[in-house]
Amino acid sequence: MRQEVEGRICLISVFILTFFIHLTQSIYLMIFTVIFSSLLTKGYSLRLLRILSPLLIFFAISLPFYPEVWKLALLFISIISAGSLIFASTTSQISAALLYFKVPEKFVSVVNLSLNFLQLLLWDLENIKEVQRSRIEIIKVLTSLSILRALGLAETLYSKCYSYKTIFYTKKPGFRDLLIFATVLLIVIVSIILN
Repeated sequence: MRQEVEGRICLISVFILTFFIHLTQSIYLMIFTVIFSSLLTKGYSLRLLRILSPLLIFFAISLPFYPEVWKLALLFISIISAGSLIFASTTSQISAALLYFKVPEKFVSVVNLSLNFLQLLLWDLENIKEVQRSRIEIIKVLTSLSILRALGLAETLYSKCYSYKTIFYTKKPGFRDLLIFATVLLIVIVSIILN
């Protein structure tokens, strides 16, 4: 079993990192965030960035025309990386954390479904890349798979009279969780000092 981070620690860390990235726009904070999230999520954040590579290619193409676009690209990459820290925990932990912070249960249920669906899409993309040897475009296959999966999910929820009840479990933050939170705070403080 993988060792997940407690959900409240994940959500607070994501909020702190994205808030200070947006507020300070410190290049050091952006770089530290990308490195920290790729280490903590064991490369999951890098897979998310790989999926968004067409947008990054657009940034690269527009670089000669708009020299300041590299800051926007780095800002985009770092915010996506900070957000991917959510995947260092389980969806059940994230749901419990959202309920702990008094987010309405209906919204928590939708977030829970979305996180699970995003993980399925990433899994589908990896399977498509492994299987693909012909000239079929990956985007077409992924789009059709995701539409079919969404329709199947909608039919299942409808047939079972889905009531937006969220199933979750909580755990106390351990030493590792507090260490991760302290590292996030340290990254923010050092980046602000270096800036």
